[in-house]
Amino acid sequence: MTLRKKKYNIKLPTINFKKLWIIIAILFCGYFFIYDAIIKYFILKHHYSKLKKKLAELKKENQQLKYEVYLLHNDTDTIVYHIRKELGYIQQGEKLYILKPSSTNY
Repeated sequence: MTLRKKKYNIKLPTINFKKLWIIIAILFCGYFFIYDAIIKYFILKHHYSKLKKKLAELKKENQQLKYEVYLLHNDTDTIVYHIRKELGYIQQGEKLYILKPSSTNY
């Protein structure tokens, strides 16, 4: 008994270089567009997080200012404090002492 090798007729597909170049060009262009888009995405995401933090700070400051306005409208002690501090008013019976800075240097 003799062993024979079977011959298979397998044809390799031929490479169409025109299609290959088109695919390479599409992948090349896609890489740069996608890469640019990803970079822009992360930059914008970072900018968004900064703006979100700034918004939180401004909201907190806004709440504090609203409370101060509320006190100025409704609390007489706050009104008196600001009048005395900012305008320099004194109440009757109080004495105002103005101290001059000394000329000696230590």
